[in-house]
Amino acid sequence: MSTSCGVCTRLVGDRLTLCEQCGETLVAELLAVPGLLADLETARSGQARLDAGRTGGRSAEAPLPIKDTASEHRGRGVRLLGERDTTALSTALHGWARVLAEHLGVEIPMEARSLAVLAANARVTSMAAAVPALVVEHRLSGGKPVREARFSRRTSAQLIAPVQLDERLAVWLASHPHELRQLDAAEETYNDIVGAVARLRRTVDRRADQRYLGRCPNLLADQTKCAANLSAEPDAAWVRCPRCRQQHEVRHLEDQAAAAAREMLCTMPELLRACAAVGSPIARRTGYRWAAEQRLTRRAWLIRGRVGVRITDLHEPGAVPVYRVGDALDLACREPVAASNSAARSNVP
Repeated sequence: MSTSCGVCTRLVGDRLTLCEQCGETLVAELLAVPGLLADLETARSGQARLDAGRTGGRSAEAPLPIKDTASEHRGRGVRLLGERDTTALSTALHGWARVLAEHLGVEIPMEARSLAVLAANARVTSMAAAVPALVVEHRLSGGKPVREARFSRRTSAQLIAPVQLDERLAVWLASHPHELRQLDAAEETYNDIVGAVARLRRTVDRRADQRYLGRCPNLLADQTKCAANLSAEPDAAWVRCPRCRQQHEVRHLEDQAAAAAREMLCTMPELLRACAAVGSPIARRTGYRWAAEQRLTRRAWLIRGRVGVRITDLHEPGAVPVYRVGDALDLACREPVAASNSAARSNVP
């Protein structure tokens, strides 16, 4: 007896929740996550050249990887480019990985080297929707963990760079194409993950020849800010707001954005990327050394939970320290030679 696919309403002969085509789409989008996250870092650093109908090198002025959120619901000023999209994707990956792990009765092998290798491979290769490689699991049988391994038709290249937790989760989920189609909530899994990946892809694939300059600060007749998004060509000196038609000097907008960026509270990896984007690169080991020596003051704690991301003054289990970008920039100015030399030798995020 056939059933209808929960996404496309095609008939599913094996009576699973998703049809094979939607299952393949879901796996393909999961395998695209490592590459998209790598591309996002390129876009944040201003090195992306994805423009249409135009060639040439990137501008000497590094575009700031931030967005003004002051006029958004519960906005807190500014955030890194793609921060909302990556947070939504991370929430979806963590949530559905827990659901699938409970469905399978396994522990997610987050420390498996094979999983890290696959995630690193997926950054630079177009992986097919086949089950990816060796992933070691520990199933519970009679209350005892039983070691099992999955193999694929691919060989894995040598791991050359550390991978993020979200990359590992995406590849682990993709290694269970049949089991994903079995989930009762497979339709919700598909919509959450495919939708989050699509939003992140739109952020990464934006026109690279347009610099984002924040929101229009012009006051309208009702004394509210226009707040339309402003973008300009790399060499433009002025930009006109598409909503209120007010002209703004690009340099003035960039100075305002740089000042706003100084007030951002970021985790150490985010802080290092933000500093590099505004023209003051700091080596990874230098940033962590400053934090360990308490020369870089911890401002708060960031907690990622089931309800999302929040910042608090109280330390809780799983909390990550956050630092003010301006504090790091001031330290870099006081140690320009040491910081720049270290950054040139150690620029691995």
